[in-house]
Amino acid sequence: MNLDQNFTEAYLADQLSHFLFSTGYEVIEGKKQLRKVRHAGFQNVIYSVSAYTDSIWIEFHLGIRIDAIEQMAGKFTRTLPGWRADAHTIVVSEGKLRGEAYMRRTAENIQDLDKIVDEFHDFWEDKGSQFLDTHASVRGADILLNTQPQQKSIYLPNQAHRYIKGITAAKLAQNSHFKDLAQMYLLAFDELPNGHLWVEEYRKLVTYLSNLSLN
Repeated sequence: MNLDQNFTEAYLADQLSHFLFSTGYEVIEGKKQLRKVRHAGFQNVIYSVSAYTDSIWIEFHLGIRIDAIEQMAGKFTRTLPGWRADAHTIVVSEGKLRGEAYMRRTAENIQDLDKIVDEFHDFWEDKGSQFLDTHASVRGADILLNTQPQQKSIYLPNQAHRYIKGITAAKLAQNSHFKDLAQMYLLAFDELPNGHLWVEEYRKLVTYLSNLSLN
């Protein structure tokens, strides 16, 4: 049978749930996600489906939301209020976690879809599940976003958001390099397209965080 986008999305959700449901993940209708809700956020498996004339392209991402970071940083990211509840603190493609620039698979039939799900299942068992469980905390986000501050992060594609959420994570994790990171990220906005448009709000966030007592 020829695949279409709606069928593929429904089929992936069903097949992925076969091994994700038992660990607490549920399909989120309309969002192309299977989500595990935690006491302070959530973890996501995200599937992206693009339909072309003779095939379907599929890509997987893993996402983490840390409520403490998002509640503090969200209003500085220009994310519309209606979308903030679903915002990710960390989001990374399967390919990047495998050390590859891209990993988009193509499918023309159900057999191809089954193979893609099997391959993702192997990745999930080998690395994906552990990645989410290990970094689903303020400290985990701090490590991912701030360990290599001078390099573009693979863990948040929007680098302006990376600086905003990274500095928030550093403060909440009581990272001893907070002040250095704050200055480094301020200067890094100059390297972004229209980065100057973010600077004023970023300065406000840093001032707020600098005066925030965590005792």
